[in-house]
This record gives sequence, C-alpha cells and structure tokens, in this order.
Amino acid sequence: MKKLVILQAEIIPPIYDALIYWGMITIVVLTLAIVLWKVNQLLSHTSQTITILGGSIFLLAFPATIANAGVLSDLTITPPPFLGIIIYLFTVSIWLAVTRFSKSVRDDLSLMFLVGLQIFRLPLELLMHEASERGIMPEMLSFSGLNYDILTGAGALFIVLVWIVKGDVSKRILWGWNIYGIACLGMIFFIALSGSPMIKFWGDSPDKVNTWVMFFPYVWLPTILVMIAITSHIVITQKLMRGRETSSN
Repeated sequence: MKKLVILQAEIIPPIYDALIYWGMITIVVLTLAIVLWKVNQLLSHTSQTITILGGSIFLLAFPATIANAGVLSDLTITPPPFLGIIIYLFTVSIWLAVTRFSKSVRDDLSLMFLVGLQIFRLPLELLMHEASERGIMPEMLSFSGLNYDILTGAGALFIVLVWIVKGDVSKRILWGWNIYGIACLGMIFFIALSGSPMIKFWGDSPDKVNTWVMFFPYVWLPTILVMIAITSHIVITQKLMRGRETSSN
C-alpha cells in the first residue's frame, strides 16, 4: 500500500508511525541538548547562554511552524518554499562555522567532542532505514539505496573509543573519516534534491519522491541534524588544517 500520495500540487503528509515520529524527535532533541550542554560549559556570561538558548529555540520553532502550516508542501508557490530551506540550511551552517560570533566557542571545542557528536548519524540512519521500510521515506535515502552515511556514525563511534583507550588518534584517520563524512553529506544532498517533487529524478511514483522532510518532525532532519553535521565538519576541517590537538581533551 502506498503511504505517500502526491496529487498534482498537493502533497499528503506521510502516515503517522510512532517509532519514526518520536524517534526523529528524540534524536534531534538529544543531539541539540548535547551541543547546548557543551557550549554552555564554554560560555562565561549568562547573557551569552540566554542568546544561545533563544537561538536554539528559534532553530527548532521556525521550520516546525512553517512545516505545520503547510507552507513547505505548497507547490503552487513559485519558487517552491522548500527551496528556501536549502538556502536557510547552508546559510546558518556556514554562519555558525565561520563568523566571529561563535569563534571563541569553536576554538575551545575539542576534536574529540566534534567527532563524537557525529555518532548521532548511526541511530539516525537506522531510523531512516526503518522509515524507508515503512514507506515513509524513499528507499534511495537509506543505506538500502545510495546513502552510506551510517558508516560516518559508526566511524565516529570507533574513533572515540580509540581516543578513550589510547588518548590519541592518527590525523590521517581523522582526515579520512572527515572527508568521507563530507562526501556522504554531498551524496545525501544530491539524492534529496534530485528526488524532490520539483525534479523527481528517481521517478514520479510517491515512494520515490522526497516529500517527508516537508512535514514535522522530519523537517528537523535537514534544518537541525544536517546543519549540525555540516557545521561540525567545517570546524573539524579548520582544526585539522591548523594542526589542532588530536589528543582527547
């Protein structure tokens, strides 16, 4: 039975599935909470904490609001509003990774924390695979298709375990893992965009069109989780290029 239905310009939300629905919310909230916990440790003023908290609430609330309002799934608007999410995603990610506003925090974040943060990609990919099995998400976006990002999450877990045991990790391993993770994000972006209702590269049947991220809570996948992944990879690259520490601290 088809669980995603596209009727001309109208996109029907994916069916409700408790595991996928609440699983996505849990991964997003836990990952963001870990980021906020670590950042709060590095902040010296209460006003900074309030600013970061307010910004995080906005990052959660804005995409959730426009998704629930049906704005993202409205294909009668030209250009489609969902394209704005892509611009929003890269703008926020790059801004967090390179601006002076977050420089002090970026400099104090250890490589071990930044790599360890990427472990969320392991349970996320398992959840996405299950979503594809249940017809909520196109199979192409899972590791049954062309998305092998599960290895990024598994690699991050392996690196952190080595770090804990040995206290250090080869910079070559970090570079290899980092480049692979960036390549996976590029592939995911290509699959997601090419499979969008605007392009339908993989076919126009409902099970091949990427519409689930236009709805809550799945909109948090690109706007929160992918944003964290992109920002982390940029900062990790900066640290590796500058010869920052590879020991666990």
